[in-house]
Amino acid sequence: MLQSSLYNMSWTDWARVSVSLAIVLVGPVKVGYNLFLHPLANVPGPFWARASGIPSWYHAYTGKRHLWLWQLFQIYGDVVRAAPNVAVFCNPKADEAIYSNSSNVRRSQFYKALRRKHDEDMPLDIIDVTEHAARRKLLDLAFTTKSLRAAKKINCQACRSVAPSHLGVQ
Repeated sequence: MLQSSLYNMSWTDWARVSVSLAIVLVGPVKVGYNLFLHPLANVPGPFWARASGIPSWYHAYTGKRHLWLWQLFQIYGDVVRAAPNVAVFCNPKADEAIYSNSSNVRRSQFYKALRRKHDEDMPLDIIDVTEHAARRKLLDLAFTTKSLRAAKKINCQACRSVAPSHLGVQ
């Protein structure tokens, strides 16, 4: 009886059964991985946010994700896992640890989406760590305190010469 009903199933029925089985079998495995084996497993956060991205998506959809994150910071401290692949920081010193030249943070594939042209690599969208470090080292020379002070004088002079006198700029 079961065998004959399997042969009589349409392709839409097979698709429904396949999707249902995938959800039933893969879902718990993915949740278990997110909770216990993921590299961010030791970062504190609410259970459902560590298990899936649905809570973060819901709060973003309702427009209150910023309030939800603020509440999480009050409960869990300066570092919160807001989704399985997202750790959010509330400490200003975290910027230095994440974005400094000596940081061990790899860039995700997301940065490729920032490219204006396919074959053009800008410092913002370079994913390779060594290439990014070399490019950043060159740019850091332009952003020393001494060079910024020198550029400030030039920029202020240029703005004053271009700004209309009726704005009261002298």
